[in-house]
Amino acid sequence: MLFAKGKQNYEFEGLLFSDIAKLTEIETTWAKVTDALQAIRDGAETPEHINEGYETKPSARLGKLLPVPHYRKILHGTKAIQAIGIDKLLAECLHFSEWYGRLIDLKN
Repeated sequence: MLFAKGKQNYEFEGLLFSDIAKLTEIETTWAKVTDALQAIRDGAETPEHINEGYETKPSARLGKLLPVPHYRKILHGTKAIQAIGIDKLLAECLHFSEWYGRLIDLKN
């Protein structure tokens, strides 16, 4: 996928694959799928590259693998991003880091 100026092109849930341990700590029942999620992450160059199609996009994978309570973007996504932290996101997701840098430059 090409990087478009001023736009973060990758699915938000891809960012959550930056730190599987932090993601699966959000709900206690999710710990049992840590290895499966880590295998997905390990199979991709970066979290942003986890997306071979509609059935394998990050949100579909989370929806399929995470047990009750099932993944809810606003609730769990927010908690996971806070737990993972910006430094880890920037280190793991280079396109996101570039986009983030452009936003910071706008402020200056």
